[in-house]
Amino acid sequence: MWIFQFIIYLLFCFQFLSAEVTYETSFSLVFIVEIVFKDGHCIWYDQCGPNLQGKTVNCMYNGTAIPLTDAESLQTLQSVCGMFYKGQENLTTCCAPSQIRYMSQQFDLAKMMLGRCPSCFYNFRSIFCTMTCSPDQSRFLTVLQSGTSLIDPTKQTVEAILYLMADDFGQRIVDSCRDVLYPGGNQHSLDIMCNKRYDECTKEDFVRYIGVDNIQTPFPIYINFTNHTSDPSSYYNQSTFGCDEPIVSRYENQSACACLVSIFERTFELVNESIF
Repeated sequence: MWIFQFIIYLLFCFQFLSAEVTYETSFSLVFIVEIVFKDGHCIWYDQCGPNLQGKTVNCMYNGTAIPLTDAESLQTLQSVCGMFYKGQENLTTCCAPSQIRYMSQQFDLAKMMLGRCPSCFYNFRSIFCTMTCSPDQSRFLTVLQSGTSLIDPTKQTVEAILYLMADDFGQRIVDSCRDVLYPGGNQHSLDIMCNKRYDECTKEDFVRYIGVDNIQTPFPIYINFTNHTSDPSSYYNQSTFGCDEPIVSRYENQSACACLVSIFERTFELVNESIF
């Protein structure tokens, strides 16, 4: 048995290293569970209350995806995660109703920053909809650190994860959000969400903010990009909409945002910088 565990451990280490992890972590990488990389398998299910930092964390769950039957949750998932939702018939997920409610509440905060561009906000939501609920999440999510639930000591909690994502997917998201202006002013939303000028923001800057630096993040989400094409199911990828494209999908249809206005402003800024 230990030989099998050791082989799985080596495969995990290879996956972790090949993802070109660049974040400096404050914890040691620990092999926590026998990792199962397959369709229909989860790394978490339901919430386990606050951790020692007062952040709500998920219960670690090394098992198959569970049918979602709660009517309110199904409606919420259809509304905010149309890119992921495939209809309620035989729907299995790795998220309980409590996780869906929490995710929807967090999207309300993100909408203040990105909601002026529907396509940008749609692309942004796809990151967390799939991370939270996908029945295949064990394919691209790995538990890096666990803890013990403060409300139920018999349960383990997920305290940090590695999230593998297609390189071009991350770039498409940043490009779709680059020219979005923060409501009530002329500041670009990425100025805040990247901690640098929007036109200098890279996909690495963006995912570090949403996964690690943002104080609203319940636990560290180390998002890393890969170009490996040998096994596309081992990382997350999703079709996206450009900032000037309308959203046309089964459960969500919205008009394109006025990104071209911002593009003209950006061109004017660049011209001024070159002159002065």
